[in-house]
Amino acid sequence: MNEYSLSQIMRKTFTTLSQLKNYVKHGLLDDSIFEDKVLMTPEQVKRIYEIKLFINMNFSLKEIQIIFANATKSNIQSIFKYYYALHWIDTKSFYMEFDRIICEDNLEKPFSTLSFNLLSNYAITPSILTILFSAKKEWYQNESDKFFIKNFRKQVYKHFTDYNSSKYDDISQRLTSIFEEFFTFLISKDLTSWLYFYAFIHWITWAPRYLKEMKRLTKINFSNEIREMALNWIILRTN
Repeated sequence: MNEYSLSQIMRKTFTTLSQLKNYVKHGLLDDSIFEDKVLMTPEQVKRIYEIKLFINMNFSLKEIQIIFANATKSNIQSIFKYYYALHWIDTKSFYMEFDRIICEDNLEKPFSTLSFNLLSNYAITPSILTILFSAKKEWYQNESDKFFIKNFRKQVYKHFTDYNSSKYDDISQRLTSIFEEFFTFLISKDLTSWLYFYAFIHWITWAPRYLKEMKRLTKINFSNEIREMALNWIILRTN
């Protein structure tokens, strides 16, 4: 079995030692890579690529940890393929490298410097949120859709009116039917990727106007808990 040394890892993945340690700290890589000397298998090197691709999609390390803990390999691949097909990276060389490394597990050659410069230095347009924002404007032209969206938001918030950590599993279970109904709504609007579901959850737990609405009902900001429950649910739902 091939193994890569620290210098090879850093060169192939444009990753520093401190970044590797941070990924290990957040449970994204196994700490066994630091036994004696830094060595990684091709599959572990691929995991670094996946981490960087998710970071480029604006996922936090905590969110990436949840994804890795729950998502199947095919689910992860499908999300990458969907997102990067939508996005600004439309060079033939990037897609050839992407398919070979992420989809075919072929790490014979690393991503090129050009591809990593694109991933690292380009100011990302939040394409998923842009699509959602346009869709929401259209939904609000329909009174039934408008009511559904507003009611969904309130139903999620209301589950946290007397929340404490001991109720985590219970609230997660109670939100299942609400999440399912909303995901079905998105699918009916041809927004079938789970990225749209999670982006909307992120939106209603981040935008100032929605945070005010949440805190009127809950008194406390439960954004992190809502996002974590939603992310766990949608990944398991779409595996």
